[in-house]
Amino acid sequence: MKKCLKPAGYFFVCLVVFMGVQAAQAGKRKGHSLARHHGYLLLSLDVGGVAPSIEYSRKNDPRKIKPLKLKGKEKEFLLLPLRQGQYQITRVNAPYFDLPYSISTKDDPQWRFSIKRGKINYVGKLEIHKKRRQKTVYVALLNHIASDLEHISQQYSQLLTQYPMVNGYSVKDAFYEEYTK
Repeated sequence: MKKCLKPAGYFFVCLVVFMGVQAAQAGKRKGHSLARHHGYLLLSLDVGGVAPSIEYSRKNDPRKIKPLKLKGKEKEFLLLPLRQGQYQITRVNAPYFDLPYSISTKDDPQWRFSIKRGKINYVGKLEIHKKRRQKTVYVALLNHIASDLEHISQQYSQLLTQYPMVNGYSVKDAFYEEYTK
């Protein structure tokens, strides 16, 4: 003897399947899971100009340079998953109309950062001023953790419960070490 689902039972099964699929898709959209041996780079941005960008590489493989375009990200945080290790920002590009500008930072230790796995690694604040002279432009990577901390806590509150924040900036930070004690 065959058993068939009644219309109400069929509707219930379809509803459960549909809700399960929706919940799984929502989890993927909201969930933040890192690949093994990865951490998050967190960079505060204050960049201007036509098409600002940076190039970076891992310290142990300086030939594999990766570009990172920053156009349209003037004043926000950049959160990027990266493999754990030491990195170097090798070049800052700040073109302005027909005035190209590029500065090499490949040998400057102030432009280094580290990524620890399973952590949010605050690297600093990248500043590229839009206003410039014909042959110069202001660019800097500064540690602004004291002024960024409140914004980070608000914007990434859920993510910070999964992944603690650490200092990934190249220079030791006594403020953040004291703050996290």
